[in-house]
Amino acid sequence: MSMRVGPRHKHKCCKLTTRDGHEILSSNTIRYLSAYLASSKTFRISLHYAKKSFCRAFNAVFGKVWRVAMHLW
Repeated sequence: MSMRVGPRHKHKCCKLTTRDGHEILSSNTIRYLSAYLASSKTFRISLHYAKKSFCRAFNAVFGKVWRVAMHLW
């Protein structure tokens, strides 16, 4: 996977290939060490996936706590 960062981040670049002929894909976000790096003019980290994961975990815990609390009333 490849990604561009800098003033030309929106420009399409030519197709990149490896020595054995495999094409290297281009992407707008890349996951590296559990952080999602986003293509932009400056270095940027996307927090969308972290927020999504947090909300999923919170809703799972809150759903279990809510069920127990409703039985106590």
